[in-house]
Order: sequence, then structure tokens, then C-alpha cells
Amino acid sequence: MQPRKIILAYNADAGLFNAAKDWASKLLWPDSNPCTLCRITYDVRGMLHPWKKYLESLGCPVLFLHRPEFGQHYAHLDLPLPVILADFGRGPEVLLTAGEIASAATVEGLIAATQEKLEVSSRNGAAAVSAETV
Repeated sequence: MQPRKIILAYNADAGLFNAAKDWASKLLWPDSNPCTLCRITYDVRGMLHPWKKYLESLGCPVLFLHRPEFGQHYAHLDLPLPVILADFGRGPEVLLTAGEIASAATVEGLIAATQEKLEVSSRNGAAAVSAETV
């Protein structure tokens, strides 16, 4: 079963000032960013090419949300950020928790972990962990 949408929720604030602050922080103190999803998938030039290509290969829309935007749309889920969700038509379901994202450690590890969870979800007809039960 193919997800209708992937949701990437970052533990970071939106806006030009915050983007500039994050860029400077990434340049000067690359390991200081509290958002492991940001740290793993971005460098000072932007989104890492392997992650971008992987997301494009999924064949579904990918929604990028910062902390305030996630709170506006999905506050009822009450999930620690960052988190990767998939919507298979029944609402968002957790693919990777904040801990699983941190454990992935590299962009290659994150791609492998995301792909594994999507394959499990495909076989089971639902995501491994429903966001409604987290």
C-alpha cells in the first residue's frame, strides 16, 4: 500500500530569521542543532541530495512542517519532534519516532529506516505504529 502523503515534522521554528540562525549554527556548530532530522538531512547548502532523491522517488506528496505548523495541524497527536509520518488514507501514522530518527544517525541510515518502515506498512496495510495510539 502506497502512502497518500509523507509528513516530515521538524523540531525547528519556521521563518527567515530562524532559517538564517539555523544556517549559521550549522556552519559554526554543526552538531548543536536540536532537530536530528535537520542535522541528518541538511547541510549549509540545503537538503542533502540522497535524501531529496529518496523523497522524490516515493511517488507521493511530501509535506514539510516546522514545529509551529505541526502544532497547528496535528496538535492532537502530541508527538515529540522530529517525527516522520505517513498517511495511508486513515490519517497520519508514525513511521519514525524522534528516537528512531536519532538512531539512524546518517542520511543513508535514515533512508534505510524509512524504507523499511514503509515496506512493513505496505505488507501490513497500515503503518507500524498509529499516531493515534502514541
